[in-house]
Amino acid sequence: MNEERRGAAMTSEQIRFAFADRMRSARKRMKLSQRRLALQLGVCPSFVNHLEAGRRLPSLPNLYAIANLLNVRPQRLIP
Repeated sequence: MNEERRGAAMTSEQIRFAFADRMRSARKRMKLSQRRLALQLGVCPSFVNHLEAGRRLPSLPNLYAIANLLNVRPQRLIP
């Protein structure tokens, strides 16, 4: 969803999909599978799949854990 306009508010759907794209890109840069990331986070693989499909957003603690494992700042993952 690259329809973002500077200063325009994003919908919740746009936020979920932007997060999903950023998380997926960071995970792939680290050469991690969804399953491996889930194991390292201590969550079900389906949770990681839901995040990357844009169906869910992580809680704040999970956001920080994901960012830490993907070696990025949390701000880098959120639009």
